[in-house]
Amino acid sequence: MTTVKRQAAAVLKYEKLFLPPAPFRSPSQPANNRLVTLSLYDSTRFPDKHRTSVVKEQARQSLIPRTMPRKTLRILCFGDSLTQGFHSFGMGESPYSTQLAQRLREILPEGTKLEMRTSGVPGDVAAFPRFRERFTQQITSRPFDWVITLGGTNDIAMGCRVDDTFKSLQSIWQLALSRRCRVLALTVPETHGNLPHVDAKRKDLNARILGFKAENYHTFDLHGKIPYRSLDDGQRDVYWDDGVHLSEEGYEWMGNHIADALVPFIVGDAAKLEEEEEHPKHISKGYVVVRRDDLD
Repeated sequence: MTTVKRQAAAVLKYEKLFLPPAPFRSPSQPANNRLVTLSLYDSTRFPDKHRTSVVKEQARQSLIPRTMPRKTLRILCFGDSLTQGFHSFGMGESPYSTQLAQRLREILPEGTKLEMRTSGVPGDVAAFPRFRERFTQQITSRPFDWVITLGGTNDIAMGCRVDDTFKSLQSIWQLALSRRCRVLALTVPETHGNLPHVDAKRKDLNARILGFKAENYHTFDLHGKIPYRSLDDGQRDVYWDDGVHLSEEGYEWMGNHIADALVPFIVGDAAKLEEEEEHPKHISKGYVVVRRDDLD
């Protein structure tokens, strides 16, 4: 058998043994070509009867139909009642993550799954140990790609020191970053109360949130996007529930603003993934060992 025939036989045998059958496609669909090269060892260097050859499979990822799930995007939304979606004296629950998930599904590449976990506890104080313990439990339960944090409203209401609140927020951000998550930290929204010392604390905390710097740490000034005092009475009736919590429509409003901040990052990640799939040099190469006898 000639060398060319041996190579062809090896490729066919490899495809039969190791590759899944090609999915059905109509004549109008382009073929998903397999790129396989064969490298024969020099027989003078490997005189053994069962000397081997190596079939080098390139562009393995190109064999996977694009309709199959390639990735799962996991996001943790963590905070207090504003993350939970508390409204109607606790009788209703409409987390912003619902609208955020809807927006993300509209732009995610085909086949990408979305897992959104919402962990919001009414009355939780960021400066208290329970806040950090709950975050640690969540972040270590499974890998997340993104963590969205919102905390500090209850701290300000209870008179906690801004230093303590910010130190606690820093600790959960750093834990998330150490686990290779990307963080989107939200600033604390205003409330109906118009007290100078409360406003000063909120302004101080928000400035620290926006001023913190770390790789893969990002911020979004939610305070500037969901105001209370600058709205007229009609707008407040639509978006706000009790002056501290939002209405069902208000949490949808909030979710849209957060989506506006997060979507550009997700789109950029998807574009990068697509670029890697289109360039074989970015794809890991696999090797399959075939016995010499299999070539004959």
